[in-house]
Amino acid sequence: MHAHLVRSAAAIAVAAAGTLTWAPAASAEPTEPTPSASAAAETPAADAGSVEITTRDTAGDALPGAVFLLLDSAGQEAGHGKIDAQGKLTFSDLAPGVYRLKETASGSPLHEVVADQDVIVTPGATTRLTITDPFKAAKVLLQAKDDKTGKLLPGATVNIGTGSSTLLTLTTGAKGTASGELPMSSRKAQFWVKEIKAPAGYDLYKPTKTFTAGPGDP
Repeated sequence: MHAHLVRSAAAIAVAAAGTLTWAPAASAEPTEPTPSASAAAETPAADAGSVEITTRDTAGDALPGAVFLLLDSAGQEAGHGKIDAQGKLTFSDLAPGVYRLKETASGSPLHEVVADQDVIVTPGATTRLTITDPFKAAKVLLQAKDDKTGKLLPGATVNIGTGSSTLLTLTTGAKGTASGELPMSSRKAQFWVKEIKAPAGYDLYKPTKTFTAGPGDP
């Protein structure tokens, strides 16, 4: 835009000596904004976006109490909060960009937190995420013993599973024991144990044992 110079006729003034002199009138200042100021005023701010989080466990139940932290691309905190009773949490008024979502607590002694993940926020839109927190694994300790002396035996291999699925295979070491973590998909489940290889010099133990365990159980 061009500023308009206001021209007005010069005023005639009579000096004390009687001589006619030209006295130019004061020029009017432009009343419109400069181009740069006008452009800035006409440029709208980018629309904000939001992130909506829903938490569940592997059984499909809501997980209230889980705590999340949202970091911007510079690693600065953009928001933090706790999942409500309905299993939801929303971060609002976020500038578009890529954020890092961290679960700092599952809110449950039975569940683990998930790995960090990137979240993309787009202008004027809500990014919806469903977070599934896994159950904690059950802790398994296996001992193979001589049925008469009770001596612990190395080299026994067993499968542990549920239904038709084998979830864990363990072999006793030099001290006759083995340990591992048994993945859990519910708050309580029944498992079977079957020996598939006997220690050297021993017959295979053919009966199938069963036990019940929950997340984090020993």
